[in-house]
Amino acid sequence: MALEGGHPEPALMRLRILASGRLSAAWVERFGTAHHLDYHEWDEGRPPAPVDELIARLAGRQVLITEADYVTRDVLRSSPDLALVIDTRAATVNVDVAAASELGIAVINTPGRNADAVGDLTVAMMIMVARNLWPAMVALRNGRWAEEGVLASYLAYQGSEVPGKTVGLVGLGATGQAVARRLRGFGARLIGHDPFVRPEVAAELAVELVTLDDLLATADFVSLHVPLTPETTGLLGRRELSLFKPTTFFINSARAGLVDEAALFEALAACRIAGAALDVFHREPIAPDDPLLRLPNVVALPHLGGATREVADHHSRMAWEALEAFLLNAPINVVNPEAIPSARERLRISLR
Repeated sequence: MALEGGHPEPALMRLRILASGRLSAAWVERFGTAHHLDYHEWDEGRPPAPVDELIARLAGRQVLITEADYVTRDVLRSSPDLALVIDTRAATVNVDVAAASELGIAVINTPGRNADAVGDLTVAMMIMVARNLWPAMVALRNGRWAEEGVLASYLAYQGSEVPGKTVGLVGLGATGQAVARRLRGFGARLIGHDPFVRPEVAAELAVELVTLDDLLATADFVSLHVPLTPETTGLLGRRELSLFKPTTFFINSARAGLVDEAALFEALAACRIAGAALDVFHREPIAPDDPLLRLPNVVALPHLGGATREVADHHSRMAWEALEAFLLNAPINVVNPEAIPSARERLRISLR
């Protein structure tokens, strides 16, 4: 099929692509076979790239596949051939989407790329904090088991079981659903709060939909799985934390900004909440002497939610599928759909 003026349909053309984020080896080969690919993992895979270098690399490129580069207005404005940015993450916080829309550049994301990874970690964190595994491990390494005896440790680190408990999932997107699927085998009651989830989806997951306040007041485990937006920033403040039962465990593998960290510290230090398992913090990396890390009822991890070998393969596949769909005029996961016509026109011009 040809475009106006006899030019081939973009889907049949070899595009000029800069990939500056992680792509798995099989997908590097596939992209490179189908298109002109410059695969450039900045600084041995540790992005973001310097802005000037990114602009230079984008010269003549029609597509950018990125994971952590800062795709600013200057970068976009300095790349006249660029029609499409594929950001291999769910939240396109590193891309100036408003500027992209103004310039007619479509932006694609890859929602759910790490849902399984975060789902696994969430359940692991839940069990870790409920069973006192972190302080028990510290005690073992410090010799307290040998000093105090088997029975003393057995009694000191008794924990709570998940079966029979109520787990509250705040957010039932891809990650919340992944957690729900895993927990169905634990014999837990699942409740959830998500104003955007379809009731039939919740029903299929055996999740009872409730208000946020009811969830916080009822659940034995509260787990966050919502994106950080202006509407969700500070979602759990002092008032919301005061609704927790003193036996409730809190898990946050989503975003730190969803919670008032100072209020959370106060609640944990006063044992108004049984414990917390945290993979995200307001300042990262968190200082090793941060008071939050010194609380015995806190499990803390260095933002490992998406840190699996499989995630790069997931988002590589999603990037490929999104590019193919865009070129076939059936776009998916475009965060600024108003830019689609202009982006396709930019492709037509750059392919002449």
